[in-house]
Amino acid sequence: MQILVGNNLISSTARFFLDMNNWNLQAAVGSYFDFETPVKLPSMSLVRDEMNSDSLNLLPATTVQKVWLLLNSGDEKWPDGCYLQFSGGDVMSETKRVFVEAAEPNNTAQVSVQLVAPHHPGMYQSKWRMVTPSGAYFGGNWLTFFPFIVGIHRLIKLYFLIICISD
Repeated sequence: MQILVGNNLISSTARFFLDMNNWNLQAAVGSYFDFETPVKLPSMSLVRDEMNSDSLNLLPATTVQKVWLLLNSGDEKWPDGCYLQFSGGDVMSETKRVFVEAAEPNNTAQVSVQLVAPHHPGMYQSKWRMVTPSGAYFGGNWLTFFPFIVGIHRLIKLYFLIICISD
């Protein structure tokens, strides 16, 4: 087996694959290459990040539609069943997973999620990431979309009012 697959295979690993395949050399070599061959993941780039409302003027509990335009930046079509999944940050939607159409290379897919701004003033963010049907993340690093600033203008006005009163 070491002669067939190369010198980088140590004898204990060769014995493992042979034993796993009942000492069938052809099956052992096939299993070795199946195990050692890295899985090629799809590629994705964010083209546009839109929201139908101004994120700096959101009132608490405001519903907004978040829209992303995603590009298949790879050289193969995305597999059917890929989805955008909530992966961290502040929960602002009952939706945790949105299926995405299988885009051909250099084509785009539009995805939208309805979000509800939190009830308390502050800065919030929601993180979403692309996932293959088998559960593997793709598209680079975590995609952090939009800081939500809820009711902050009221806090700023109150802060300036306190400063003016105390002087």
